[in-house]
Amino acid sequence: MSWGDNFYGELGRAGGANPPAPVDISDVALIGGAREIGYAIKSDGTVWAWGRNDAGQLGDGTTVDRSEPVQVAGLADIISVAGDGQTSYAIDGAGRLWQWGTPYGSRTPVAPRQVTTTCRVGNSLQGTTYSTFEQCLNGDVWQLDTDGPSYAPSQLTDLTGIQALAFGPSVTGAPAELAKKNDATVWRYNDDTGHYEQVYGLANIAAIGGGVQIYYAVTG
Repeated sequence: MSWGDNFYGELGRAGGANPPAPVDISDVALIGGAREIGYAIKSDGTVWAWGRNDAGQLGDGTTVDRSEPVQVAGLADIISVAGDGQTSYAIDGAGRLWQWGTPYGSRTPVAPRQVTTTCRVGNSLQGTTYSTFEQCLNGDVWQLDTDGPSYAPSQLTDLTGIQALAFGPSVTGAPAELAKKNDATVWRYNDDTGHYEQVYGLANIAAIGGGVQIYYAVTG
């Protein structure tokens, strides 16, 4: 089911903003979304996308917006997918990272291609308005794509032993990131210091979440 704005076809069906209604796709195992894009992973491991495509972020070899799901070319055995609205990413069953769309710093859309400069084995992806983050199987975290000066992926050295990530956009548009470590502590990014710091008073946390200047934690 989908609902909300449909300016670029991101509802996965024809028509304007509507109450919840089915997306024209079946046999879906996982769903996700980016800015003005919808993603679905089918049970056969293929990836399908719809919505805005001006940067080739749907991965169908065109830059035409799609109101119905199209298959992302060349991907199989995918377990996680996310994006930032301009660049899309996926992790396959072997933990390999794939990228398509138009990476920041580039003007040319790229077809799905493997990225080998981040996690040795990727585990999951989380997308925000301006960037995408990859969680490694060993608990490390990489920021994959930014509109900053380097554009290259960078490891978040403050975060190790990470079990879960959660993101909610701040009022400035920058991601307000939360992380739960294997020791059940919670860490939050501090915009003033540029580092992640432990949220004191929280222990034995089982799950985390975030919204606009709002954070949630569930005790174990």
